[in-house]
Amino acid sequence: MTSTREYDVVIVGGGPAGSAAGKLLAEGGLSVLILEKRRFPREKPCGGLLSGRSLRAVTDVFGGDAVARISRGTSTGCRIFRRDHLVGEVTDADTMVAVRREQMDAFFLKRAADAGCDVREEAKVTGVSRGRSEVRLSSGEAVRAAVIVGADGVAGVVRRCLRPRRRGTLHGGGFSLVCEAPGEELEPTATRDAPHYLPEIYFGLMPWGCGWVFPKEDSFSIGVAGPLKSAGAVRRSMKQLVEMTCRTGAWERLHVRGHRLPVGEFDRTPGHGNVLLTGDAAGLVDPVTGEGVCFALESSRLAAAAVLEALAAGTPRQAGRNYNAAYRRRLLPHLRHAALARWLLFPRCCMPIALWVLRRNADRIRWFLEVLSGRLSYPGYFRRLLASAGCSTRTDDEAD
Repeated sequence: MTSTREYDVVIVGGGPAGSAAGKLLAEGGLSVLILEKRRFPREKPCGGLLSGRSLRAVTDVFGGDAVARISRGTSTGCRIFRRDHLVGEVTDADTMVAVRREQMDAFFLKRAADAGCDVREEAKVTGVSRGRSEVRLSSGEAVRAAVIVGADGVAGVVRRCLRPRRRGTLHGGGFSLVCEAPGEELEPTATRDAPHYLPEIYFGLMPWGCGWVFPKEDSFSIGVAGPLKSAGAVRRSMKQLVEMTCRTGAWERLHVRGHRLPVGEFDRTPGHGNVLLTGDAAGLVDPVTGEGVCFALESSRLAAAAVLEALAAGTPRQAGRNYNAAYRRRLLPHLRHAALARWLLFPRCCMPIALWVLRRNADRIRWFLEVLSGRLSYPGYFRRLLASAGCSTRTDDEAD
């Protein structure tokens, strides 16, 4: 095994989390290497709808022009269904932006390279040594760094090296199927007039899961997410959703792709000395909505700040402790509240009640979109629901 030059930071994974961390660290004056096993642009199964919270994070990390560069359509609301029955809709919520992940991720990685990162694509990492502070590649090379950042996903090498035996998780993680459907494949309906088309969320297709249809310029993202242990039910629900929303025969014509979701697998301590986990590698996905991009970017901002502070003090192994402290303040409360909310919303006995509460009440749907945008916390949302039902409760509903 041969060794290459040493870096201040090696980042494993070139997705949004890795690109964000790399850009911020390079701008802080550090030498940074990003190792990505694929060549960009590459396929990335994802619903591709960014909330207001994600959009703020994109702007903060990648610049004021970034959202316009990656946008493939905008919307200001959504429609919620129970199977094929409309529960309710909102048309005047915060703006959400549709993206194509292969284009967005390539744009982010280029921004990291432009900031000064060395980027190596088609570089497969096979192992990480915490003791030697070293990353090993399939080519036989070994790269050393003061700090290693794992941004290579829920099944990534860095996460596996740190946590070879994962503790019990909420429903054992999640699984999603996604396809991109040309606009002509969707069955036209009264609610799908192009100028007024809104993202659609479908409940009742399967226990502990949901589906969606998101508009993107001349195409639509169609997907279903549910428990990993129920992958067969996810596939059946995906077929049902396609047959329910698309023209006859679309299921045979569409290219469906699957991927893991780290639902309920968020780490309590994603920093381990001088090895830090960000984004999906730390399990940072909202257990209710499945949103991950905002947490990928926000965790990378916290990780970059922790690394810069630790290296400035000459104590790289302090980076993990710095990161954990900021993570516990900024991200962990939301994820814990979302995990609890999942148990209040998704069980078979609770979902009909939850949809009944939302039925024909636009305010209650709008409040949930405020949670998605980061302007309202989950506890604040449930307090508003109780207050709207005439229950006496606190009115403190600020976001976490």
